[in-house]
Amino acid sequence: SPHPSGPSRRCPRLDHPQRKSPRRGGELRSQARPKRILQGKVTSDKNEQTVTVLVERRFTHPMMKKTVRSTKKYRAHDPLNQFKVGDTVRIVECAPISKTKRWEVLVDAQA
Repeated sequence: SPHPSGPSRRCPRLDHPQRKSPRRGGELRSQARPKRILQGKVTSDKNEQTVTVLVERRFTHPMMKKTVRSTKKYRAHDPLNQFKVGDTVRIVECAPISKTKRWEVLVDAQA
């Protein structure tokens, strides 16, 4: 049975040469970004090989021109369980280790 819109018509956008996705080659990849390093205080070490680090950042409010303190918690990988609550540590970005861990604790030898 014939289709109501007429004989088999294809969408003209699919045939347009500029709409096809370009093939990604090795030369198109950009340089890897430098990994961020943050410093904070360990607030929890209850999980195995994981510490929770509270990082505080200060910035000037755009309208009030007052220095504002903002804190954020990161979960970081601590393979040797060597850091305890209250320690000041540095953490560095890494590939995802678990659902919530995307940071590793920098040991003094690496720092």
